[in-house]
Amino acid sequence: MPNFLFLLGMLLYSSSCLTLSLLLRQPIFSHTLRIAKLSIHITPPSIKFHDVHVTFPDKSIYPSTKIAFKGLELVPSIPTRQSPFYFTIILTSALLVSQLSTVSTTQLTTSLLLLPVLSHMSAGPPAQVTIEGFRLRIFSSTRTPHLVQRLRQALVSTLLFGEWLRCDDAAVQVTFGKDFVGRSENFDGPGADALGAPIGDSQARADADDDLTVTSTAANLHVHDRKGRIYAFRAVGACLRRTWGAFDGARGAYEMEAEGAQWRRFPPAVLGAAGLKTRNPWRCVFSCLCRMRCR
Repeated sequence: MPNFLFLLGMLLYSSSCLTLSLLLRQPIFSHTLRIAKLSIHITPPSIKFHDVHVTFPDKSIYPSTKIAFKGLELVPSIPTRQSPFYFTIILTSALLVSQLSTVSTTQLTTSLLLLPVLSHMSAGPPAQVTIEGFRLRIFSSTRTPHLVQRLRQALVSTLLFGEWLRCDDAAVQVTFGKDFVGRSENFDGPGADALGAPIGDSQARADADDDLTVTSTAANLHVHDRKGRIYAFRAVGACLRRTWGAFDGARGAYEMEAEGAQWRRFPPAVLGAAGLKTRNPWRCVFSCLCRMRCR
C-alpha cells in the first residue's frame, strides 16, 4: 500500500508539472511538455496533436525519459456490426529513450471494442492493437525493463512448453570462431558496426569473428501457450553472438527480427476440450449464447 501511494503521488506530481509546462511554455522542475499544433475536425470527428515532446527528470515516475512522436490522433466512432469500435488512438513515429532501453515505432493503432465477445472480435480483451515498425533496443541484459522481462518469460515458456500448431520451416545454424577456446583479457570485442549488422548478413558476422554465433529462423510459426493465447509469426529470426574473452559489458549481443507477429486470445470452445476443462463452464455457456444470439 505505501508503494502504491508513493507511485500515485509521483504520478500526480509529474502530471501537474507537465500541465504547467504546457501552459507556461517552459520547463517546470525539469519536466517539459511541448505540443506544436492541435487540430480538431468535426466531420469525421477527431482530435490530433502534432509534434509532441515530453521530458522527465532523473527523480520522477519515469527517470531520465524522453518521449517524442509526430502525431497523436483520437478518433471517436459509433460502433456497428461490421466495425464494433467506439474509440481509436493512432500514434505516429513514436520514440521513447530511457536509461534502460530505446523504443521506436512507425505507427501504433489502438482500437477499443464494445462487447468484444458478442461482436466475435475477441475472447475478452477490450482492445485491438496494431504496431508497425516496432524496434526495441536494450542496453544491458542485467537491466531489462520489467515489462520486457514478462514478455520474454511468456514467449520463452510458450516456445518450450507450449503446443506448436504450425511451423512451415525452421533452421538452426551454429558457427564457431577461430579462437573458440578463449581470448585474452585485452580483447576489445567486435566493433559496433559488426554487432549492429542484420541477422541475414553472414559476411558481417564472419568479420566480427565472435567465439560463438547461433542463428535460428522459422516461417509461419504458430504456438499455443495452453492458456488460451496463440503467438503467430509470419517470419522470425534470431541471432546470438558470444565472446567469452571480451571485457564486461561487451561479451555478446542478441538480435531478433519478426514479421507479421500476432498475439491473440481465443475462447475455450475454439481451442478444444483441453481449454474447456481449465475455464469456468458458466463463462463458456454465456459465450456460446452470445454467439448464437448474434447469428
